[in-house]
Amino acid sequence: MANRAHLYAVDLIPSIGVPNANLNAVGLSEYNSDVPVAYKFLVSKQIQICDSAIWRQKDLALIGDYKEGTALLLALLKAYGDALPSADAAFDEAYHETESFLLDIKNSRKYILLEAGEIFELDDDKDLQANNKKLFKELAGLKDQGDSRFINGTLRSILDVKKQGQWNAEDFGITSWSNVLYYDLTKDNIS
Repeated sequence: MANRAHLYAVDLIPSIGVPNANLNAVGLSEYNSDVPVAYKFLVSKQIQICDSAIWRQKDLALIGDYKEGTALLLALLKAYGDALPSADAAFDEAYHETESFLLDIKNSRKYILLEAGEIFELDDDKDLQANNKKLFKELAGLKDQGDSRFINGTLRSILDVKKQGQWNAEDFGITSWSNVLYYDLTKDNIS
């Protein structure tokens, strides 16, 4: 089984005592072996640590504001597209698919939920909660930079790599939007 980061939209903050069926969850995306930039931007606004709806463990997921995170991601993607020296049809298509998917009312909820427990399992120390807290600190620090400073810093890093021909829409994590994920949070027993 591949280790994946899982992204959901939910109306309630997951808690071990709250049945998953109450979350009004909808799957958004999965990404193999890492937490991509798109997921980080999406969950970064009003971010907080919460319990995992997948693992049913305390402090093993992150949650942020859906609308604010979506606006931030779309601003980054637009700025990236504008900064490209020439047109990139594949990126443009992925941008429009991302925009359409995230702004679709059936996918919109109050929160974005990032479940990265499987990614944390790849770490040698296997301290899942400590890895989640480390990711939280990384993303919580973004708000201190301000959106435009964060976008510009991220763009510089991405464009430096792009010059080497190694960056594309898949690297952002914006090519695999789907409501059907491995873990279905609409059910209480997801094992």
